[in-house]
Amino acid sequence: MRIPMLIGLGIALASVGTFGTSQENWRLQRDQENIRIYTRPSADSRVTWIRTVTTLDDTPINAAVALLQDTPAMEQWTARCEDAYVYRKLKDDTTLTYTRTDFPLLYADRWMLSRSSWRRGTESGELVFTSEATDRAFEPEQDGVRITDSRIEWHLIPLDDGELQVSYTGYADPGIDLPQWLVENLAIDAPFESMVNFREMLNEPGYRDSELDLTIPGHYGEK
Repeated sequence: MRIPMLIGLGIALASVGTFGTSQENWRLQRDQENIRIYTRPSADSRVTWIRTVTTLDDTPINAAVALLQDTPAMEQWTARCEDAYVYRKLKDDTTLTYTRTDFPLLYADRWMLSRSSWRRGTESGELVFTSEATDRAFEPEQDGVRITDSRIEWHLIPLDDGELQVSYTGYADPGIDLPQWLVENLAIDAPFESMVNFREMLNEPGYRDSELDLTIPGHYGEK
């Protein structure tokens, strides 16, 4: 079975196809600690999408934005993330980001260079963080296998009473067949572990008390 790597939540099953977050055909794989993990087959059934959803109490959207912008911090909360940094800043709300994911023995590590950006969502106060792998030239030369087909979206939606809905949908195709036991670990366990870590880190100083101005023109999709 083929499995992809998702930037930001470790590794998960994925598919190559039209990106979307509708509820149609999503299958709940885990519902634990207020974190829900869904999968959805692709049109050709070769691989599967992954979606992670949670609602956080008393959490300002600024905290989540600050943590997602702190690329090196991915090594602390993203399952199997071995290295992460901003390779190049293209403009205020767009960067090229390098990430490297540790694979188990017998499998080469995966790495990618992704174009990441922010935009306003359709819901009131919603912010969307998108990251898509690129085949753009990168130096120095890396060992391991480069991922060039990956796309994810984080949706941050402020709710009533200070709650924040966080959802994460995406795919990444490492171009390799893996045994079922490893697929299950990477598709369900890793995203769950990552979201637990993400939620805990939001309470750390610097994130929880972030004073980011989300109304600055040129940032977060504002023009």
